[in-house]
Amino acid sequence: MKYNREFQFCGDTYTVNTLLEACTMKVYHESYHLERKLIKDCYGRLFIYNYEEEMRFDGDNDRVDHLWVLVRDIRDADNLAENSRLLMMREPFIAADESGWFNVVGDDSNDSGSPESEVQDNKKDTSHAVSGSDYAEKIGALMSKLFGGRK
Repeated sequence: MKYNREFQFCGDTYTVNTLLEACTMKVYHESYHLERKLIKDCYGRLFIYNYEEEMRFDGDNDRVDHLWVLVRDIRDADNLAENSRLLMMREPFIAADESGWFNVVGDDSNDSGSPESEVQDNKKDTSHAVSGSDYAEKIGALMSKLFGGRK
C-alpha cells in the first residue's frame, strides 16, 4: 500500500511499485544488502536500479533505499554501473525508502506532492565527470535536496 501513490515521470503515471515490478535486463551486482541492475519498465524506459539495505541492530527497522536513474541505452547503463559513485549525480532519478517516502528529481512532469520536492531542468547535461572538490560539493547539495525534509 505504501508504494501505490501515483506520480508523473516523463509524462507517464508511475508508482514506486511500477518500478519495483520492472523487468531485469542485466545484473551488475547482487548480494543480500546491495543490488545494482539494469531494468526496463512497463513504458520501455531503461533505468539503473540501486537497492541498499542498512541493517539496524538497535530494534529499529532496517533502512532500505531504492534509486532508479534513467539511462539512454545499455552502453550508458554499463558506463554508469562501472562508476557507481556518479549514480546520484545523474538526473532525472527517483529515490524511495522503506517508509513509502519518495522523491523525483530532474523531471519537469513530476507531481510527487511532497513539499520538499525540487524539480530541476531536465535539459541540463549532468552526465559528465566532475573534479574531487566539485564532486563533494555536488553530493552535499544533492543529499540536502533529497533528505533535507525527511525525518
